[in-house]
Amino acid sequence: MATKTVTVTLDNSGNITVSQDPIKVPSGGTTTIVWQIDTRHSQPNTTFNNQSGIAWKVPPPSGRKQWNQTNQPTRVSDTEWQLVDAHDNSSTGGLFGYTINLLVGTNRFSLDPDIENQVP
Repeated sequence: MATKTVTVTLDNSGNITVSQDPIKVPSGGTTTIVWQIDTRHSQPNTTFNNQSGIAWKVPPPSGRKQWNQTNQPTRVSDTEWQLVDAHDNSSTGGLFGYTINLLVGTNRFSLDPDIENQVP
């Protein structure tokens, strides 16, 4: 099983950056994506939103596909979420939009990056 780790950083200006965008997920086998907040370089007390730290874009943005698996990203901790079997098992591959939702106290911050499912 392959693992892709994505580092999420929230700077002091409220900008979110990710270490991989899009996250490239090869076909075949199982790939796990792990999103982790970079607590050393983010604003103090940055956490993922408890209910929707990582969420699919519904409906998907223009040029993106709707995720078709039943598995969903799950919360591991305040600073980590994961998605097991991150390939949608589509023979066409493509880009899938998702949202990162962060909190600092009651202040909300969001970013809409992509997952790219690759086909052979």
